Amino acid sequence: MVSTLVIGWWAGCRPVLPPTMEVVHFDDAPLSPLLEVRQALPVRVTVEMTDGSETIRLTSPTASLVHHIPLLGLKPGRQWEVEVCSAVSDQCVGQSVQMPELPDDFPEIDVLAHAHPTEGYLLLPITLAAPGQPGWLAALDTHDLEVAWLLRAEPLFRDVTLTPDGRLIGLRNFTPSQLDLHGQPVRQWDLGIAHHELFVDADGTLWTLVERLRDVPAYPSSYEAPTVLDQATTLLASDVVHFDADGHVLSEWTLADRLADTRIGFGSLSWKPNGPSGPGFDWGHANAVLPRPDGSVIVSVRNQGVAALDAEGELMWILSDPAGWPQQLQPFLLQPHGEVAWPYHQHAPALDAEGRLVLFDNQAVGHTPYTDPPDEPLASRVVAYEIDEGQRRVRQAWSFEPPGPRLTAPTRGDADPLDSGRVLAHFGAIHKEGGVPNVELGWAGSSVRILEFDPWSGEVALDVRLSTPVHRDDDGVTSYRSQHVAQLYPHDTDVRRTLP
Repeated sequence: MVSTLVIGWWAGCRPVLPPTMEVVHFDDAPLSPLLEVRQALPVRVTVEMTDGSETIRLTSPTASLVHHIPLLGLKPGRQWEVEVCSAVSDQCVGQSVQMPELPDDFPEIDVLAHAHPTEGYLLLPITLAAPGQPGWLAALDTHDLEVAWLLRAEPLFRDVTLTPDGRLIGLRNFTPSQLDLHGQPVRQWDLGIAHHELFVDADGTLWTLVERLRDVPAYPSSYEAPTVLDQATTLLASDVVHFDADGHVLSEWTLADRLADTRIGFGSLSWKPNGPSGPGFDWGHANAVLPRPDGSVIVSVRNQGVAALDAEGELMWILSDPAGWPQQLQPFLLQPHGEVAWPYHQHAPALDAEGRLVLFDNQAVGHTPYTDPPDEPLASRVVAYEIDEGQRRVRQAWSFEPPGPRLTAPTRGDADPLDSGRVLAHFGAIHKEGGVPNVELGWAGSSVRILEFDPWSGEVALDVRLSTPVHRDDDGVTSYRSQHVAQLYPHDTDVRRTLP
C-alpha cells in the first residue's frame, strides 16, 4: 500500500515546486514503513511521529532532494500521526499511519520485573521451535517492553548485530549477510559453512567460525570410557576466520590443531549425519569469537571450554574443567585462585569495562565425561572471571542466577555487560523453571527470559519472558542472543523521544 500527500511552500521570496510525501508499507517489515520525501531544493527535513502519548522526532542527517527514511519505533495496533517539515519553510505535511497488530502466532510477552532498565531497545531473533514454524527479528522497547520493530526472517537469523549505519549484519542460513531494516539484501560473503558467530570488529573487519571436516585416526566411542581411543572417524571441527569487508580472508586458525581432538565433552559424541558440510561427530561445537584490541581472540568451544589465541593464532590459555586434557596442554590450563566453578556448555564471552570475562554458563550436565556428576543438577547462570594471563590464573568475580525458581537452559544464551555496569542476560531456551518442565507450567517446551541486572547486588531492573501456551505449540520459542541498542536509527540521525 502506498499513500501520497502533496503540498507546496515558499523558499525565500520565490515559489518552490510542491514536494511529495509517500509512505510505503512492507509485508515482511510491518512496523517500519518507508517514508519518501521529494522536494525541489536539497534541504534537510524533520519528521515527527506521535500516537498521542509517545512522540518520536528526528532530523535527517544531510540535505537532499530526496529523503528515504524508515519510520522506526512505531508500536503495533496504534494510529500514528506523521508530520514532515522542510528546513526552508514552516509549512509541513502530515498523514495518519495505522500500524497492524502483531502476527497471531507471535509469542506472548510477560513482564516479570521492570524497574528503570537502560533506555533503548532489545534486538533479538525469535524462532518458534517446531519445524516449519515462522521466525522473526524483533526489537523490544525497554520503556514498555512492546515490540517496536519486526522483520519476518526466513531463512532464520542467528547472531545479529545492528550496525551504526542502521543495517543488520548476521548469519543467515550459514552465510554472513547484511540487510536493511526492511529485509532487503545489501551484501553477503561466501566463506563456506559459517556458524554461530559474526562479530563486527571496530576496524570494520569481521570474525566468524567456519565448519571444517577433520579425519582423525583415533577417537573415543563412549562417554563411560572417554580415555579409550577405539575408532577412526570424522569430526566436525571449526576454524576461526578473520576477513575484511570485501570478503578477503585475513587469517584462519584451526581450533582442533590448538586444542585436543581426542578430548571429549558431553555432546562430542553427537553424530550429525546430515550436517551442512557432511557427517561427523560434534567434537568441539565452537559457538563464539571475541576479538580483543591487541589482535588476540577469545573463543568459546562449547564441548571443551574457553580458549584464548594470540594475534598469530597461538594458544595462550584455556578456561575449562581440567579433567581429560592431555599432558601437552596442561600448562595452558588456568589455575583456580579461590573458589571457582567451571563453566559447562558456555556461550557468548564478553569483556566488561574492567576486563573481566563474562559468560553465559548453561551448566548443561554440570561435569565432564572424565568426572562424576554433581550431587544435584546445576542451574544456568551468568558468571564473570578475572584472568591473570601472565600467571595463567583465574578467579571467579561473581555469579548470577535470577531470583525465584532456578532456570535450566541447556542450549543458547548470551551475557552482555552494559555501559551502566549492569549486565544483560539472555536465557535463550529454557526447558525448566525450578526443576519443573515448561509444559507443566503452562508453556510449550521452550521459553526465553531476558534480564538486566546489577552483578554485584543482584538487583534486577528488567525481566521479560517470551513463551507460547502449551495448548498451541508443543515446542515453544527459542532465541539465540539479544543485544541492547540505544536507538534503531543510524547513529548520524538526531532522534528525540518523548515518553508518557
